[in-house]
Amino acid sequence: MYFLTNTSQSLQAATTDGIALPYTALDFTTVYVVNSQNQTVSSGPIANTGYLDNTFIDLLPTPSAEGVQYSVKSIHAVNSDSITHTITFRLVDSGNARKIFICTLEPNWSVAYYNEQGWVIYNQNGVKQ
Repeated sequence: MYFLTNTSQSLQAATTDGIALPYTALDFTTVYVVNSQNQTVSSGPIANTGYLDNTFIDLLPTPSAEGVQYSVKSIHAVNSDSITHTITFRLVDSGNARKIFICTLEPNWSVAYYNEQGWVIYNQNGVKQ
């Protein structure tokens, strides 16, 4: 499971390739829970959505204050583009970036992170690779 535990951390992703189709070709959804001193403070999981390109972007907001923790429940990204893309996921802490997962997705493939299973890649038919 990935946690963001302070205001100097972020969870990011980017592709190493240009986008062939419209900007929405590589969309993502991150689901997370907000905790404070190990107690849930949000009413339920929060979803953050957006689009990936070749610039690293945050998959969820940075924690709003010290003592607030974001617990990632799942991440899902799909390649709706007409070309293959390599996606890099990284954790940034106080300006230091650490790659946590890199994958290559064919058109119509997707990648998911589930805190119970880890990282999983699915082909265009939804079959695990």
